Amino acid sequence: MVYGKIGENVNTDNLSYKRSISLGEFLFLIIYSSFIFILSYWAFEIFSTSIPSNYEHVIFPWIIVSFILTLIGFVVIYRTPLSDVAIWFVLVSYLFMFGHVFLKVFDLHTSLVWNPGTFFHPNDKLRGALYAILSLDFISLGYFLNNSFSKEKNTSHGSDIELTKNNINNNMYKVGWIIFIIGLFCSLLNSYIVVTSTFRAGTYTAYAEAAGATGFLDDFAYLIIPGSTFILCSRKYKLNSARIFTSIISFLYLVIMVFSGSRKTQLFSILTILICYRWVYGKHKLKLSTIISTSILGFLFLNLIYIIREYRTNLSMVIPSFIKSVIHLDFLREIFGETFAETGLSLYSVVSIVKYVPAVFHFEKGLTFVRSILAILPLGGFFPTFFKNGFSTALINKYTGIPVGSSLIGDFYWNFGMIGAIIFCLLFGIVLSKVGNMKYKGNYQEPLYFSFLFVIFICIRAGLMDIARPLAIMTLIPLLIKNLLIRYSKNRSI
Repeated sequence: MVYGKIGENVNTDNLSYKRSISLGEFLFLIIYSSFIFILSYWAFEIFSTSIPSNYEHVIFPWIIVSFILTLIGFVVIYRTPLSDVAIWFVLVSYLFMFGHVFLKVFDLHTSLVWNPGTFFHPNDKLRGALYAILSLDFISLGYFLNNSFSKEKNTSHGSDIELTKNNINNNMYKVGWIIFIIGLFCSLLNSYIVVTSTFRAGTYTAYAEAAGATGFLDDFAYLIIPGSTFILCSRKYKLNSARIFTSIISFLYLVIMVFSGSRKTQLFSILTILICYRWVYGKHKLKLSTIISTSILGFLFLNLIYIIREYRTNLSMVIPSFIKSVIHLDFLREIFGETFAETGLSLYSVVSIVKYVPAVFHFEKGLTFVRSILAILPLGGFFPTFFKNGFSTALINKYTGIPVGSSLIGDFYWNFGMIGAIIFCLLFGIVLSKVGNMKYKGNYQEPLYFSFLFVIFICIRAGLMDIARPLAIMTLIPLLIKNLLIRYSKNRSI
């Protein structure tokens, strides 16, 4: 470990160098590539044919084989740590993209009335699902290829760094608290506006209207996430203090979730902060007691998400209903069906794009990327139509009348078509592999990595236009404050 003059450190102990690809990696890449080739050929053949109504049973075997091979690649072949961005994006995407397939195949029960699948022909759903599988497989392949041929091999864990005085980055700690306070102030004010509006009206519609009206206040509320990760990665806190700090932040997001009815952002925020905490303060191997307690908390959390969905029109009933379901253990009978039903809605954002592009809407040909970069600046009031047309939710979903949200892989198809999107997914997998290496390099790349992790989480249920400004705020503002503090410290030392 090499330290800079003003609390900056560059971690060189976490990196070793590999001479060539291993035999195991080579054989796995052959098997994985062969599976993708067979799947691609089958997809090409079936795209032009008509299938029966139970498309789920047609696509299910391919999903299972794809998932198992991908899981083997991440866990067995490449030993990907649980903190890695790629393993979370890909594996969670299987849940969000194919939840309704699992729901149908396993004949599970759900009380969710809203099912966009009834508006699409089985052929449309099959084509959307095929594109989703191919996208996730090519993202994984890009990740595996980069890991196999990269000269750097990361062998350590963030918790390997001892919590001693010499390993404390005071400058990072200060930057963390500055942006944390800014983020906390904006988050509390934004949450107060949203929660009070929602609670008075008692509906989730009120949340959507209030959240849409807070503007930059909502954007700067994201700073609470890099603020938290900077504080944790500075290693200023001992284990117990860090545990208390992490618990308080997680509880704050839980409160907002319960009283606002919103779940996506809060869920991914909690996950990001918990993953960061475990990276810095956790252990390499999970104990059995930790696995059991985490599983119980996970089931309770999924149950809470289900309860919030059921009582979005009467949010005052969320807490009593949650307590009742836990006491009677009702959620154990319903949790899988309700989880698959809720998460599986994301597939239809892909289905609608595959169906209506280019049949109704032209390919964007990269214009969405241009719009998203420009969206970082406050130009929406000057060119409202230009930016609005970058959201599939505002364009395609409005045309269909089916509010199914958006997704990153859907935006890839919208811009480049099937072949172009698949190539872009391969490149995206390589990018995820390189982003994952940030956490090993110490200095400010470590906490910034977790900002990228949060944004990638959001990409599962959001498009490019949704993530551009949060990504810029969560990365550029911390670096700006860091440089200002360094300059201030240098001026004082003169």
